[in-house]
Formats: sequence, C-alpha cells, structure tokens
Amino acid sequence: MVAPDKTGHEASSFLQQMEKGPKGHHATIIQRSFQQWQGSQRVLGTLKKIHGDNGFCSVDGVADDVLLGSRSLKDCGLNLQALQLGDSLTFEIAMGAKGYHAINIQENHVGRRVIGKLKKIHGDNGFCSVEGVADDVLLGSRTLKDCGVNLQAMQLGDSLTFEIAMGPKGYHAIDIQESNVGKRVIGKLKKIHGGNGFCSVKDVAGDVLLGSRSLNDCGVNLQLGDYLSFEIAMGAKGFHAIDIQQEPEGE
Repeated sequence: MVAPDKTGHEASSFLQQMEKGPKGHHATIIQRSFQQWQGSQRVLGTLKKIHGDNGFCSVDGVADDVLLGSRSLKDCGLNLQALQLGDSLTFEIAMGAKGYHAINIQENHVGRRVIGKLKKIHGDNGFCSVEGVADDVLLGSRTLKDCGVNLQAMQLGDSLTFEIAMGPKGYHAIDIQESNVGKRVIGKLKKIHGGNGFCSVKDVAGDVLLGSRSLNDCGVNLQLGDYLSFEIAMGAKGFHAIDIQQEPEGE
C-alpha cells in the first residue's frame, strides 16, 4: 500500500530492495512499481533478445526486460522472425507471474513520415487516423501554429502529412504539412544516385524519389537540372513519383 504524502495525495510507488547498513536499512535497486506502468502509457521498447518464439525488449526506466510473448505477437499480427535486434516497438506493459510482458504490440512508427486523415477536431487540436497505426495521432495547437497550418480552415476527411513522435500520452505529429499526395507537380532534378533520381518540389519538405522502375516504365532519361512533372505518392520511406514526364525547362 502507498501512503499519502503531506498534501493528502497518494505518493508515487516504487519497488525497492532493502539492505541493512551501519545507519539502518536503506533501499537499493529502486524502480517504478508496476502500478506506475500498468495501463498508464504506451512505451517504446528496443528488441534486445530473441529466444525461440519470444522476444525481449529493453525499455527506458524499466530495470528488467519486457517479454514479447509468442501469443501476444501473433494476436497483434507481428512476425518476430521478420524483426532484427535493435528494432523498436511500442506497447503497453502488463504484469504476469514471471514479470513484465507486453500487450497491444505495434511496430514503431516514430520518426516515419506518414499520411493522416483528419478524424476529429477538439478545440484547437486535431486528431488524425493513420493506416497501420492503432491510435489516433494528435495534431497539437502549438505544432499546427509553428507549421503554419490553419486547422479551422480544414474539414474532417482532409489529408495531411507529418512525422510521428511519441509523448507521454501517445503519438503526436511534428513537421505537419497539407498533403500533396495525389497532386500533379513539377520538380527539378537535384540528385542522381545509381538508377534513382531525387527532385525538389515547391512546398514539399523532403526530396521526392524518382525510382528506377518508374523512370524505365515512363521512358525518362535524367540530367541534373531537368524539370519533370509527376504525381506524388507516399511509400514507407517517404514521397515518390509516379507517371513521370519531362517538361520544357523553366515551366
């Protein structure tokens, strides 16, 4: 049981191992108790070990490894054999007879640029649904303002692109932009690497990939500085071009 503090509120709970010293008992190996983790937040874990059909993740602030059980992985549609040590996952922590284990496990979307569909507006904040992400992603009022996006000018169902970040209350969006996906744009060829090209496009933060297969399918040969028109699509690694055509210089 956790005793209330002097203000009458329940104090934070910790797990401690006690040792006796010359001045009495003192605590060693202090960590947050299970009550502080259970259902309170979604955490980020790093895959540390694979043993049979089970995985084990380290989580910042949790002393022991967290078990990714084979049944939980299967229920969440995750293939442990397709993961590598060092990969990141998000999950909620539960307590079992043998210690901490993960539930509601997902691949980590933090740092990825995605397309979100505006699902709800609440005050000055918005919430987007993102394919493959179980929880809604927060569009915070301060971030929207910093990115120059006017939420009040938008309608439910509108699309935005953003990078996903993790906070204490779950996913939130950073570097928010109105979505250019599906739009036909003109880009200037900035870089050639192997058989791929990369174009800069006005009002698009990252370079747009012109993949070798798309270029071959469209019969386009590249030279630095060329202007090309294309439709923007979103893939796992960011924006890429489809239906590519060469354009007269400067158009």
